[in-house]
Amino acid sequence: MYAMKLRSKNQKRHLSLVLFFVIVLIVPFGVPQAYGLEGNLHGSFKTFFLGTDEYGLSDNTLRLQARLYPSEKITVETAYSLSPQIMPPEMYVGNGVDSFLSAGGGNLGYRAYDFAKKLYPEQSSVNQNLAVYHNLDRLYGLVSFPFGDLYLGRQAISWGSAHVINPTDIIAPYSFSNLNTEEKRGVDAARLRMPVGAMSEIDLGYVAGDEFSYAQSALFVRTRLYAAGTDMSLLVMGFKENLLIGGDVTRSIGGAGSWIEAAYVLPDALGSDSADAEQQYATVSTGMDYNFGPKFYGYAEYHFNSPGKDSADTHPAYTEGATYLLGRHYAVIGGTYQLTPLIPVSGLILMNLTDLSANFSVNIDYNFTKDVYLSGGCYLGAGESQSAEFANYPDLYYVSVQLYF
Repeated sequence: MYAMKLRSKNQKRHLSLVLFFVIVLIVPFGVPQAYGLEGNLHGSFKTFFLGTDEYGLSDNTLRLQARLYPSEKITVETAYSLSPQIMPPEMYVGNGVDSFLSAGGGNLGYRAYDFAKKLYPEQSSVNQNLAVYHNLDRLYGLVSFPFGDLYLGRQAISWGSAHVINPTDIIAPYSFSNLNTEEKRGVDAARLRMPVGAMSEIDLGYVAGDEFSYAQSALFVRTRLYAAGTDMSLLVMGFKENLLIGGDVTRSIGGAGSWIEAAYVLPDALGSDSADAEQQYATVSTGMDYNFGPKFYGYAEYHFNSPGKDSADTHPAYTEGATYLLGRHYAVIGGTYQLTPLIPVSGLILMNLTDLSANFSVNIDYNFTKDVYLSGGCYLGAGESQSAEFANYPDLYYVSVQLYF
């Protein structure tokens, strides 16, 4: 009986793989050929070799992405990724290495339905050095109307003008240390973007939580306005029964770019429970950037996080609001130097101004040949005591190969 159940589970897993490859490859690529419709298929393969003083791992991702154009006003896009990982099981237990691979604030969901992310081994299995993950990351339709564009399905949603820490970007955020940030994690949403003038728009939508639960979903209205050389936006969003009011402003000042992005959150303001005024919180990021000649670009940013260090385990900013930094005041200095036209060198220093701990990172990219990139770098944490925030981040070194087709 056990063998029959196991065989049935394996058959279902294999069937799901076939189904998703049919969705990704045959539907967007084969259908256009059969019916004379326009479409294209492209993708990438990225491999990261990461190591700390004690451990090493290999993280690989094959991503296939396709577009289909049934008509001039309709676009269908889908993307599927397959990710084999080789690592000791203890890599994800209490040493912080997962912060370099997963989104900041953890996996906040915002998918109505999804398959198990792990293909192999079984979800309950432990002590496996090899794991294979998969992700249906895009599956949406875009319909263009005279008044705006309607997006329906699994798509990327991203906001904010700050360079390192975005207070308003809480749907599918990245942390400062994520290595693979080229594609935002897809969420299940209905979104309408309506232009208002040449550089202004109204953006509104619904982002579905688990099984469309109201308590796990989000609603938003965002306006964008350009006036007097300044980009401005205002965001009002209900997420997981919390209310967020935020926005950002960007403009040029004396040849330098500047920005300020802020959010104020009222926990449980849209829920059945009474709101707790003591848990209301604010986050702000402000900074400037400048091109110091043709080869060097630099920026500086200050970030304020009102919840602070003492409430990280229970405060809704951490459990529901995508906050992951533990202190209140941070300074960021970063930049890119173009060593040669094909070799940029980037660096970043993020410092907790309260405990004076810091994380230093360096990245070097090399465009080896057309559509092939090599990169390498490191993240180094420093702090005077083990209680300091970035002293708990492991020193990590990595090499990456990225191929596009």
